[in-house]
Amino acid sequence: MARSFGFGLRLLCLLTMVGLAGCQSGKGLPANERETRVLHVEHAAGTGLRVTTDNGAVAVYQGDRADVQITAELRAQTKERLAEAAVIAKRDDSGVLEVFVEWPGGKPLNNEACEFELLLPDAAKIEVKTSNGAVRVEHVGDEAVVRTSNGQIVVQDVRGPVYAHSSNGKIMVEDVTGPVDVDTSNGRVDVVNADGKIKARTANGAVHTTGVKNAFELRTNNGQIEIELADSFTGEVDMHTNNGRVSASGLNGVEVVDSGPKSMQLRFSGGDSKSTARTHNGKIQVSQAD
Repeated sequence: MARSFGFGLRLLCLLTMVGLAGCQSGKGLPANERETRVLHVEHAAGTGLRVTTDNGAVAVYQGDRADVQITAELRAQTKERLAEAAVIAKRDDSGVLEVFVEWPGGKPLNNEACEFELLLPDAAKIEVKTSNGAVRVEHVGDEAVVRTSNGQIVVQDVRGPVYAHSSNGKIMVEDVTGPVDVDTSNGRVDVVNADGKIKARTANGAVHTTGVKNAFELRTNNGQIEIELADSFTGEVDMHTNNGRVSASGLNGVEVVDSGPKSMQLRFSGGDSKSTARTHNGKIQVSQAD
């Protein structure tokens, strides 16, 4: 009886382990099943766009076309989950085009992802959110609001304000006709030719601005700051570093209010705006375009 009981116990344990294996959540399993899907949606001029993905890069471009083309690159753990994943493109009550994935069970499993590329004629406000992936918005949009937990952000040629946040990645903003507000926990920040006020922050990385026309707030905990002012820049500039040097070159029509090895205050005629640049560890350089 004891031998029979032992055999039965081992069999029960084996069946239990098999049952648990069949019910596992997919943690750590590869997502090798892939599929590309292309959707075409009727375009509505002057409306917004909202793209959301849990895991994957997103790119939004202006395209020479009459509709909206959405290319989705899906990756899933099994063929069944891949088939059940639905790429959704629908407009809300205000006309905003919402693009996202409905995964079986309500969320992706480990290593499952969807990358999006969108081509469209124009857009009002563009909102992009991904938990893990790079984001690009180029040559389209009256406003851009971009968030990623882990990835680089590039925003170029947007006709309005730009807000961009990354927990880990470089941010590049170029040729925008509105204010810029960007921050990253780890990565370099570049802002080139922005017409509005610039707010740029990084916990660990350099900050570089070119063609600065209006007031700015630049801050990094660990990295240098380079500022190239437009010839039309006016107002006051206050710069300070805890560990490094502050230097200026090629400035026009400027009054040096205060100057030392680690700080400098400048006043440009023609305006009363106030700008600041701060770093704990790195040099600060300011110059003016010819």
